[in-house]
Amino acid sequence: PLLGSVPQLVATVAADSKYVRDVRFQYTALLIPGMMLAAIDVVAFVVRRRPKLGKVLVSWLVLCTCVSAFLRGPLPGSAAFGNWKLTEPNQVALERAVAIIPEDARVAAADNIAAHLSHRRAIYDFPNPYQWMVFGRSEADAASPDAADWVIVQPDLLSEKYRLVFDRLVSPVGDFDVVFEQDGVVVAQRRSLVASSSK
Repeated sequence: PLLGSVPQLVATVAADSKYVRDVRFQYTALLIPGMMLAAIDVVAFVVRRRPKLGKVLVSWLVLCTCVSAFLRGPLPGSAAFGNWKLTEPNQVALERAVAIIPEDARVAAADNIAAHLSHRRAIYDFPNPYQWMVFGRSEADAASPDAADWVIVQPDLLSEKYRLVFDRLVSPVGDFDVVFEQDGVVVAQRRSLVASSSK
């Protein structure tokens, strides 16, 4: 089991990002199960060969698990409880906003919303495709600004730079109209599609 986790372990250790090593994010999802299975195998091996040492090892693992759960876990009473976002305060608005966007739409979504739209025909991490941001190897690989007809973001959570991109899109000279706005969640649709759907 540990061998299956080695590539992800190497990538995690080598990555120059604190998020990759943070258990709250998806990057450790492939690493943790393999390490847990490997720990179980090691404990089972030791218990069979040296039962007394095995009991000590089991006790040590239980202690480590409890300490880790207290320091980093999401359970009430843990030191890190407030660091885990268990629910969104505007969950209803997010669900309504996502439901507005058609199944075959091409969407640009903020990264905290994109996973809920990943089955759409094309999806971009906003501000892509309207402004290049880590898309391909260089800005030359950027998608066309016409590649997405819907935008869903929480403007208050955008950086100032990306908020300006969104404001430009929905300005009077921009190509988008706001079609949904509730509890800080905004959905905008390309103006030409709004006009054709209203006919």
